[in-house]
Amino acid sequence: FSRVHPAFDITNNTVIVLLAFVIGPAVSALEHRHVPRSLAVLGIYGLIFGGVALGVALTVTPLISQISTLSSQLPHYQTDLTHRLQTLDRSFATRHIPFHPSDLTKQAGGTAQSLAKSLLSDAVGILTTLASLIVDVVLTLVISIYLLIDARRIHDNVLRVIPARQR
Repeated sequence: FSRVHPAFDITNNTVIVLLAFVIGPAVSALEHRHVPRSLAVLGIYGLIFGGVALGVALTVTPLISQISTLSSQLPHYQTDLTHRLQTLDRSFATRHIPFHPSDLTKQAGGTAQSLAKSLLSDAVGILTTLASLIVDVVLTLVISIYLLIDARRIHDNVLRVIPARQR
């Protein structure tokens, strides 16, 4: 995967290290209670994923309901808007004002069509960005899990590289 900007790599690496740093004490606490380190890491990540999934479910369900309600009400809103614009047309005509608000619906329809075409043409870019985001999240989680599971060995190897009097 090629990146758009090198700052993404720096950000991902920072998130990986911070995630491992924040979750590390909980893993150590479970390890002191004789829970194997790998099982502790997977358990904590399971709790995190469960919380995120619950949050998404609690957010998405009402959102879908509201979008469904809005889409079913759109024809009513359109009829109401058309009626109001026709009333304005008659009001302006009786006052001899050369403005026709009902023409605004035609302009709005054209704008909506151009917006829909633009969204469809950008769909490939949106899907590519979404796929990249998913890969970044998965890699971030996998690497942070690795860091948590092998933290002690990584620490010992780093200390072995540093001269004894510099430790």
